[in-house]
Amino acid sequence: MNRLTKTSIALAAVALVLALPFTMGCSSDSGGNVVSGGLKATFTADGAAADNSISLQAGEAGTTTDTFKVTVVVGAIDGIKGADLKITFEKGLMQFVSADFTGSFLQGSLPDAEFDHGATLTSSGDTVDVYAARRGATTTGIPMAAGSTGVLCTLTFKATHATSGIALTIDPDDYLITCATTDLTCPSGVPTFNGGMVTAQ
Repeated sequence: MNRLTKTSIALAAVALVLALPFTMGCSSDSGGNVVSGGLKATFTADGAAADNSISLQAGEAGTTTDTFKVTVVVGAIDGIKGADLKITFEKGLMQFVSADFTGSFLQGSLPDAEFDHGATLTSSGDTVDVYAARRGATTTGIPMAAGSTGVLCTLTFKATHATSGIALTIDPDDYLITCATTDLTCPSGVPTFNGGMVTAQ
């Protein structure tokens, strides 16, 4: 093989390598974990909903594998009329996407105009302020018998980095629960709060 042929083959090989895409499907997060082919995120609740509690429970699968849904569940708080909760998460590992109050048990048959609700990401970026309340002078609370539960709303989060066992919690020191009594306190007393753990691989 003469020198010209060898040079032509070498140049063709270099051109082929340069033409190959450099997106080989791997990226590295800030923690050094290598992520290949996207993340699959799941949420596991700390336990089932109990009486006089508000807990985070696993919702339906997200629209993509890196998103996951969490339902905010009220367990037997009789006469509940409103709730304001702070849900905290690790902002370096996940993002808050949206909240859905469609079918919230707290609205019931109440007109939209008398159901005040929303979910706002606070300035810290690691807390979602979730609130829902029944408004109006004649608005009553929701009766809840022992053993009953109701879904307040569904939250969607997106995992941004691989992780195992990162907490998603309701802040037990920053909340407001009201009931349809004269002073708006709930007869069942201070509720318990339960969160869960997020895994993304």
